[in-house]
Amino acid sequence: MARVTFAPVVYSQFKRKDGNYAVKMRITVNKQSKYITTSEVASSKQLTRSLSIKDPALIQRLRDLESKMRDAIAGLDMYTLENMNVDEVVAHMNKRILGDFRLEFCAFWTEAVADKPKGSRENYMVALHSFQKFLQADTIDISKVTSRLMREYEDWLTKKHGKGARAVTMYTAAVKHVHSLARKRYNNDELGEILIRNPFEFYTPPKQKPTPHRNIDKSIIQTMIETRSQLEGRERRAVDAYLLSFALMGMNAPDLLSCKPPKDGILIYNRQKTRDRRGDHAEMHVQIDPRILPIYKEWAEVNGEAAFIFHRFHENHKQFTWALAKGLKQYRQRMGIPDGELDFYSARHTWASLAYSIGIDKATINDCLCHVDEAMKVTDIYINKDWSILWEANRKVLDLFQWQ
Repeated sequence: MARVTFAPVVYSQFKRKDGNYAVKMRITVNKQSKYITTSEVASSKQLTRSLSIKDPALIQRLRDLESKMRDAIAGLDMYTLENMNVDEVVAHMNKRILGDFRLEFCAFWTEAVADKPKGSRENYMVALHSFQKFLQADTIDISKVTSRLMREYEDWLTKKHGKGARAVTMYTAAVKHVHSLARKRYNNDELGEILIRNPFEFYTPPKQKPTPHRNIDKSIIQTMIETRSQLEGRERRAVDAYLLSFALMGMNAPDLLSCKPPKDGILIYNRQKTRDRRGDHAEMHVQIDPRILPIYKEWAEVNGEAAFIFHRFHENHKQFTWALAKGLKQYRQRMGIPDGELDFYSARHTWASLAYSIGIDKATINDCLCHVDEAMKVTDIYINKDWSILWEANRKVLDLFQWQ
């Protein structure tokens, strides 16, 4: 005789990053078991040391869920049930219980990105707020996210930010990614249980056009070296930060702001932009070339937790980036440099272009800039880099300038 049992369970491997535990329902059919994720989450206070559920309210909710599950299969005759495996029983049960599936997409969005790294999470939440402004509502059922709605959202973004704007690509891609997370959680493609259809089979977010080369003529950098001592305030900080970025193999502004003090003349940090996308966590070792010591020492933190004192002026990298843009604008106006020919990120582009022009191979340039190479993600974990090769490449680039 077929026998179906239900048991709510919590195991140590169900522990989430926030310290709580996912509660699952173990369904056993003819000695075959399957674990179904419920919407319940248990804190350590609701569990015993052995992870048994002790909270009365949680126990009652799980009993109600079990009752619904039992009612869903009550109509199956014994012969039919005897010949069904656990996956078929679960599929039948879900169809009876769920009926017309509902999921509030914006609430799911917030929950789904909560465990992402801070910078990534902030970007997704900015995209969510944009989507809600377009909707003129804080909520939307996931069934209303259609290809037609996405095309309307893209048109709305284009009118607001301009054709080809990065926001158009980023925000529509964010909707697509979160929607895929919902489908992954609630659909069971293997069993044909499609509770959430995929509108992105009929709509594709626009691709971001490659960023134009932003390298500048090396004469501008030489002029910055020669005139920096004449500058003051924000303009001086911006120019010196630019020169430090260039001379430290294109170090980004967030890393300049947060990197730790050097050890034996070497700055060791994990590049914030790519550390979550590289197998080696984007670890960088940058030797401070003797020729930039005067600039470095002027901005070095003494006996502090950071390499530079920029954090005294700016609380976060957004403020720092804004101040750098303002300072460089002042310098462009002072020197008569056209707008668009000198921004902070051009330090990386210019370093790469100059390195290539003097014969440094692309693989070394890629390592110096700590880019993401999809083909090398796993290899990055195992390779023990010879940092001296990168430092020699940097020395050759700095040789192109008069630093004194």
